[in-house]
Amino acid sequence: MSEQIPFNFDAEPEKGPPKKSRKRKGMDLRDEGMRKAIEHADAVKAAWSDGALDYVRAVAEERRELTAERVREYAIAKGFVEPPDRRAWGAVMIRGHKAGILTRGPWVEADDPRVHRNAVRLWYSNVFRQPLRAVV
Repeated sequence: MSEQIPFNFDAEPEKGPPKKSRKRKGMDLRDEGMRKAIEHADAVKAAWSDGALDYVRAVAEERRELTAERVREYAIAKGFVEPPDRRAWGAVMIRGHKAGILTRGPWVEADDPRVHRNAVRLWYSNVFRQPLRAVV
C-alpha cells in the first residue's frame, strides 16, 4: 500500500485575486467585440450608432417583438448605411435595452440563411404603439 500524504484540515486557504469564470471571460470578450464594432462603425460614418438606435426605436414602435436582423433589414431598406461589422447591430440593440426601449427575450433561430440558422436574441418592445381600433 502506498503512503498517504498528510492533509491539514485546519489550514487557511491561500488567498489570491479572484479568478474569472469562463462565462465571465466570454462575456468580457463579447462586450469588447461589440465595443470595437460600434466604435469602428462610428469612425467610418459619424454617429452611425445614434442613427441605428433611431431605427431600433422606429421598429420597436411598430412591432411587439423584433430581432437585430429585422431592424437591420428595415434600416437598409430605408437607405441607412450598413456598418463595417454586423456585430455593431448587437451593440445597438444592447443600447436600446439600456435606454428602456427593449426587454430581452429568448434566443430564436435566425431567419437570415447566411448565418446558418444560428440563434439570435428576440427582443420585446417597451414602446410599441397599439393601433387604434375603429369604434363602431
